[in-house]
Amino acid sequence: ATKEALTKDVLIGAQNIHSHEGFGAFTGEHSAAMLKDFGVDWVIVGHSERRHIFGDSLDTCAAKAKVALDAGLSVVFCVGEQLEEQEAGKTMEVVEGQLKPLADAISSEQWGRVVIAY
Repeated sequence: ATKEALTKDVLIGAQNIHSHEGFGAFTGEHSAAMLKDFGVDWVIVGHSERRHIFGDSLDTCAAKAKVALDAGLSVVFCVGEQLEEQEAGKTMEVVEGQLKPLADAISSEQWGRVVIAY
């Protein structure tokens, strides 16, 4: 009902998605199919809290993005370094390391529906 109340130029996003395809018993998680059913257009993947507090690995983040894109969602893929890494001058190394699994997982056509957030 919320989406219908919004103007057509407002898109709906979700803060997370699980990395498994289809429906299933993934308590507390949101599947790509569920988000599509709810009318969601975008999903955030790889936020620092998901990486550092919940333990989402680089490969998990890439898998989540791939599942979302395959389901027709667009992805805001978050990258960024920890303060210690920034102070050590490792920003580009860390960000490149976060993007490599994504680049390996998705097709060149899917990049058109990915926004990188730093």
